[in-house]
Amino acid sequence: MALREGATAVAHGCTGKGNDQVRFELTYQALAPELKVVAPWREWSLKSREDCLDYAEQHGIPWRRAVKRSTAATETCGTQHEGGELEDAANAPLATTWQMTRSPQEAPDKEEQVSIGFEKGNPVSVNGMKLDPVSLVELLNEIGSRNAIGRVDLVENRFVG
Repeated sequence: MALREGATAVAHGCTGKGNDQVRFELTYQALAPELKVVAPWREWSLKSREDCLDYAEQHGIPWRRAVKRSTAATETCGTQHEGGELEDAANAPLATTWQMTRSPQEAPDKEEQVSIGFEKGNPVSVNGMKLDPVSLVELLNEIGSRNAIGRVDLVENRFVG
């Protein structure tokens, strides 16, 4: 798309210490090595999320000032958090971090049976109810949520930083 638009550069907002910058830049190099890559976190004097927010404010770039940590919502597929209290691996996630699941302490103390129907290897129903793919995942999320299923606390081994 950048080449079709006549761009000579692409930019990303990845921090200088994460794996995302490697994924983005390797993709740029593979698809359009002639494009210059602008990486403000590495190239400018931005050293923190707060620096980025200050820069945006000074240059009239709209941004929600209340951001303390990064949240990547992928709608039906989950939510990912990083930054804030989670920058220190010794800290447990806050209760407010979990947006899609109950805590195990709040989950019912009894089992819930779930039956998933398949056709040609694809899930098509939950508990005998035929559903389109999105509705099926949403229903399974609801069932999982109330039963404290789906939490992962992961410390990533960063390729950079």
